[in-house]
Amino acid sequence: MPATTHLDSALDDFLTGLSDDALELHGMLIVRGDAVIAEVEATPRSLADSRLVYSVSKTVTMLALATAIDDGLIGLDDIAVDVLGIANADPDAARLTVRHLARMSSGHSSESLGPMEELAVRERIPLVDAWFRLPLDTEPGSTFSYDSGATYVLGALVRHVTGESLADRARTRVLAPIGIGEFAWFRAAGDDEGFSGLHLTISDMARIGMLLRDGGVSRGRRIVSAELVAELTRSQIDNGEPDSPDWSAGYGLQLWRSRHGFRADGAYGQFVLVLPQQDVVIAITSEQTEGTTKALLERVWQHLLPVIEDPVERTVTRTIELPEPRSGDELANDIDVSGGSNTDPASRAYTPVSHTGTGALWTGFSPARLPLTALRVDADHDARRFTLTFADNESATIAAGHGRWIAGAIGGLGGGDLPTDPTDRRGTVAVTAQATRTQRQLICDVVLPSTPHRFRIVVDPEAGTFDARWRGEPLYGADPRTLVTGAVRHAVGEASIPLPRIPREAPHL
Repeated sequence: MPATTHLDSALDDFLTGLSDDALELHGMLIVRGDAVIAEVEATPRSLADSRLVYSVSKTVTMLALATAIDDGLIGLDDIAVDVLGIANADPDAARLTVRHLARMSSGHSSESLGPMEELAVRERIPLVDAWFRLPLDTEPGSTFSYDSGATYVLGALVRHVTGESLADRARTRVLAPIGIGEFAWFRAAGDDEGFSGLHLTISDMARIGMLLRDGGVSRGRRIVSAELVAELTRSQIDNGEPDSPDWSAGYGLQLWRSRHGFRADGAYGQFVLVLPQQDVVIAITSEQTEGTTKALLERVWQHLLPVIEDPVERTVTRTIELPEPRSGDELANDIDVSGGSNTDPASRAYTPVSHTGTGALWTGFSPARLPLTALRVDADHDARRFTLTFADNESATIAAGHGRWIAGAIGGLGGGDLPTDPTDRRGTVAVTAQATRTQRQLICDVVLPSTPHRFRIVVDPEAGTFDARWRGEPLYGADPRTLVTGAVRHAVGEASIPLPRIPREAPHL
């Protein structure tokens, strides 16, 4: 029996029943050494999509800061306000070191982003100055508490000591040298966010894991010192959550320790799992909702870890599909889509529902609704056109194929600079949509390929109403138009270097 069969079988076991458990996988790469030994792609998403990776951004921010530490520009135990030259800091915050910030022990017992932004607006001061004026809840460095505001300050430190933007420092000293080309990074008040907002392909995510797995070396070149990589990846502070083994193994410097190895971890299930003992990196993109993120990691450890070191003769590939709507109604895709009946009109306007409905149709979805005030549905041969009207009276039209996905775009709002400027109309947001008919409903699933997210529109023709909900509401808010990347791209046009598959192609002579 070929050895690859072990991984074949394990991958099938891993994938079986994902949708039954409300797990939504978008992509996965398993890299051993420098080659991909397994990959999974979920239609209509693509492994080539550059997408929002949320807090995986924190790890890249830390790597950019690590290059400044290696250059002698700053130290882990330096006092942050002294480096930044900030006056009028809270007395306790004035004692925080770079290490305190990086290991999430800044003394805030909850996320500080909101209070930081409110104070900055009220006092008309820079965000980083506002952050240091916030009072602390605990002794600096004493307690783990996840705080994206602390990572924003790390990005400010990079800018201050290098004289470069965070994105430029990350690009020139980390991302480009390890083979990553074009990327995008959302901004906050004109600066790259640092704590979130980075957009990468799944191969790019894997390359970051490979750099950490290999002790700071990539493609034969030293990117970060081995000593600093050891600091980043070891447990720096107890983060005990006894019921969650992967969230209680300790926290490093902008990295989580796992029960096996360590990881970069972004909201809704964006993972870079690093297993140094096995010489393996597993990159995962997905959209997990409450309670399912832990279940996804459990599947990795149960099904994939036992065979991850077995020999393989070829890269194992799988293509899966996003789960179909489970309405409880019989699907009726053979209904005449040209319209003309009361239950399937060719052209009609709908109003939002005023109640909170539940049921199988919304399994795995959050209760978060899109800010829509009206919907119009028009028939167009083998497709539907859904025209969404938002609370600001702006409209966007999405074409959805019957039984097929149609790619398109809607106008953007804010240009990727947060807080969003409501007068800014830069760029577009890519969408891909598919329509499904049941005996009583018209359902449209809309995927945003540059994010982990999708939303669903359910039309009730008989009642003249519709509902539109996010599977998982973006952390940037319920309006999909804010998720613009076109205005914040870096290294535009540069392609990332592909990771090799097995068997390797013969070199060109």
